[in-house]
Amino acid sequence: MYRIIRYYSGLSLIVIISSLTVNAQDQKPILKIADEHYDRYEYKLAIPFYERLVKRKNVKTVLLEKLASSYLGINNYQKSAELYKLIITRSDANPISYLNYGDMLKSTGNYTKAKEIYSLYKQKGIIDVTARVAGSDSAAVWLSKPTSDHISNLKAVNTPSSEWGAVPGRDNTIIFTSDSLRYTLFDKKDKPNKNIYNRTGRSFQKLYTYTAGEQSAIKQFSKTINDFKYHAGPVVFSEDQQTAYFTITNTYPIPHKKDKVRNFYGSRRLELYSSRFKDGQWQTPVPFAFNGASNFSVGHAALSKDGNILYFASDMPGGIGKTDIWYSEKASDGSWGTPKNCGPVINTTEDEEFPTIAADVLYFSSKGHAGMGGFDIFSSQGQKDQWSVALNQRTPLNSQGDDFYLVMKDQTSGYFASNRPGGAGDDDIYTYNKQVILPVVPEKPVAPPVISPVIPVVVVKKPKKGEKFIIHYDFDQSKIRPDASLILDSLAGLMHKYPQMSIRLSSYTDSRGKVAYNIALSQKRAKTALTYLLSKGVSAQRFKTKGYGKIHLLNDCKNGINCTEKEHQVNRRTEIVIVSI
Repeated sequence: MYRIIRYYSGLSLIVIISSLTVNAQDQKPILKIADEHYDRYEYKLAIPFYERLVKRKNVKTVLLEKLASSYLGINNYQKSAELYKLIITRSDANPISYLNYGDMLKSTGNYTKAKEIYSLYKQKGIIDVTARVAGSDSAAVWLSKPTSDHISNLKAVNTPSSEWGAVPGRDNTIIFTSDSLRYTLFDKKDKPNKNIYNRTGRSFQKLYTYTAGEQSAIKQFSKTINDFKYHAGPVVFSEDQQTAYFTITNTYPIPHKKDKVRNFYGSRRLELYSSRFKDGQWQTPVPFAFNGASNFSVGHAALSKDGNILYFASDMPGGIGKTDIWYSEKASDGSWGTPKNCGPVINTTEDEEFPTIAADVLYFSSKGHAGMGGFDIFSSQGQKDQWSVALNQRTPLNSQGDDFYLVMKDQTSGYFASNRPGGAGDDDIYTYNKQVILPVVPEKPVAPPVISPVIPVVVVKKPKKGEKFIIHYDFDQSKIRPDASLILDSLAGLMHKYPQMSIRLSSYTDSRGKVAYNIALSQKRAKTALTYLLSKGVSAQRFKTKGYGKIHLLNDCKNGINCTEKEHQVNRRTEIVIVSI
């Protein structure tokens, strides 16, 4: 897969035009050759040179860090983890090496050790690792209690290379993306691009069609689309299968800079295109009006059922994190409107990518929400910038690796991609079947004891800056209760009446449970309250949210203190404070 990450992960393509001859390059020092490949993100080419260098005496830490980063760049998490283990024993290790080591441990399933390294990083770095720690805690629980869903490797299409982005096509076909360059499947008159993508050492990704049961089951999807010089795919179709929206790496001349040895560097990024199916073939592709390849990437399109909302991933300015999910609405004349951010319920300060739509459910992959590995698959209901709390789909759909691009072909089955251990190659396509279990209703349901909350009075006069309202939650829950909805409804009304009013939501738990778990729970409570207010038509820009876990207790019910449930109830809360009016 190739992704959208600001510092690079694949949705930018660094190219080089060198005026040096091969013989001249052979005369360069090994370090210079290695660094040039590294600076161009050609990790597959950089690795053998760095491997030679680190075998020498007195190797510098920075060389080890570049080698570890290169292995990370080609998704060899095990080798990267081994190198970072060595690196953090050195006094001059960059703090980010601790964070990367924790991530590699998490991506190889060593959650206990990952938490230990994240704790060390917190003493050195500035990036918040709360979600990473919470994900490590949750992973242990989810692995012990997997869902009843079923997954299976789609062996008919997977190779030792990378296959992903499977979507249902016309006539029971599957369209998917692959970098295995099956050029023998192209028409003899076609001349596929046999150039190598030096980040991975494999070909550029192209689109293919798979039809089960046919002798020649895999074919080139479209010469028109695959003729783009670099990456082409993934693709998504309109409901009538007559319009395709797909991602490509831009091919036109790009701005570049020259270094001292006359190498020219420039960045290629991703763009969205669309094409209509007419007269038995896909027509000339049309670029999305808001592509911005000179400054940012736009890719991974998803389409609402009625075709009027286009979702996509981008690192365009104005986002919340490194990469966000955005949307654009179709106007009456068929043009697409200015992109808008899907908001803080979906997007975090990290990466959110690979959106897909099934009815009113958004599936996407995230590194910022609490997850089991690198990218985890999440779901949320809603549309545009109003969404329910993002839910981790847990194992077996998610794993210690990267899990992404879940596409549902009906209500209970679909396809997704993963680089988890045990696959055929780097990224593999898997089938997914959701098990629907009907609840067993007992003959005489026993209702749990209900704690009657004290409902604060919501003012009807003009609110004041600093005024506070409190809502409460049931034990280990983030659901908005009826008593809380009354308060939130009143607040939403006030915010509509006073359009300059902004508020801060601070959420807490009681003292029971682990610190990391409680922080994650409090964050979920803050998001749930925010989502409720957003559903009332209040703009997301008017809110600030944070979950604090079990600090700032309102009474003496600390760990080890015997308290009643009513006393614990006081601490399970979201405090809503008016910041401006």
